[in-house]
Amino acid sequence: MFTGDLLIAVGNGMLLCGHGDGAEAAIHARLDAAGAKAGAPASAPTLPWPDLARYAPAGGNGAALADVPLALKMLSVFGDMAEEMLPFPIDAMSKLRDDEELARITAALREHHLDRVRTLTGHDGTTWRFRLLW
Repeated sequence: MFTGDLLIAVGNGMLLCGHGDGAEAAIHARLDAAGAKAGAPASAPTLPWPDLARYAPAGGNGAALADVPLALKMLSVFGDMAEEMLPFPIDAMSKLRDDEELARITAALREHHLDRVRTLTGHDGTTWRFRLLW
């Protein structure tokens, strides 16, 4: 269906995903622009969520917050593009395209505090780690 790499980057308060030609350059450009606005990095980054400190990887250097309902809405657009290339429909995507159904899913996620995903990254000199906390 789709070929190539899926690129994921976390930095400067952002969680970025990209695919296709130019994705890596676009991600670098956004991270660089956000870093330039933020100024010089602190000697030790401050974790925005102290309650997650025990889960933070060694050499913590990034944290981001993702909005799950927005990601689902974006996924529905991806589903539309994928269905154009497939000889069959993707039934799960049809629920995300229905505004009432998406509102119901969003309400359930919020009710159970599952509407946000936090990510942490770190590099200890030899290993890069990515933590997704939902």
